[in-house]
Amino acid sequence: MLRPDGKTRNFLAACPDPLQCPSTIVPFADCPSPLLWLTSLDDQAMNTPYYADLAERLLREAGKTNFEIFRAPHAGHLCELPYTPPLTVTRHPAISREYYAEYGGAENPAGHVRGQQDMWVRTLDFFKEKLMHSS
Repeated sequence: MLRPDGKTRNFLAACPDPLQCPSTIVPFADCPSPLLWLTSLDDQAMNTPYYADLAERLLREAGKTNFEIFRAPHAGHLCELPYTPPLTVTRHPAISREYYAEYGGAENPAGHVRGQQDMWVRTLDFFKEKLMHSS
């Protein structure tokens, strides 16, 4: 979708629902290992809140209990290392060079940065918890 500025594109409408094409769903619910699913709730490149909800449903339906869904409220699609300046709009090879891809997080940059930090802290904590218990 072309945004009002005439130069920024939002990819949300281009992402199909995996339930419409079940062969595209990776059978992650069968994984015996603990899983951490990180999602950004202001992702403008993919419908990640929906995918996280779908993943949670599939995991529960499979009887999996060793998983966590972590939702960062104001984070956009590109969640990089903490204290990295937020990148909310950039070029993308799938679209014409005259346009930019919108990734989200621009409405609340402080929330996006907090989301980046929270995701990395949660990822490190997850690895510490799971790897230290498994050794």
